[in-house]
Amino acid sequence: MASYEKIFNQLTNQISLLTQSINDIKPIKEPLKPIYTNESLMELLGVGKDLIRKYRDDGDIGYTNVGDKYWYTSDDVMDFLKKNHRKPFAYKRYQ
Repeated sequence: MASYEKIFNQLTNQISLLTQSINDIKPIKEPLKPIYTNESLMELLGVGKDLIRKYRDDGDIGYTNVGDKYWYTSDDVMDFLKKNHRKPFAYKRYQ
């Protein structure tokens, strides 16, 4: 019987250590959002490099710039799309 108690105590200690390790893990507050390069944004929007540059230069899309590299967050892209969104409308013919 003593060996079962020893095994039980070892298992209990291991479970306690695992529980403590799990509790020490900091939860991720929010999932990581995608970041787009010029190339990935061009592919996403189906436009060319010159149009992306025009959107930046005209202040239509937000971006982060370091040296000659440009990055766009998903928030930048969503803000751009929302600013340029048009409500659908239907043309009704009156007779």
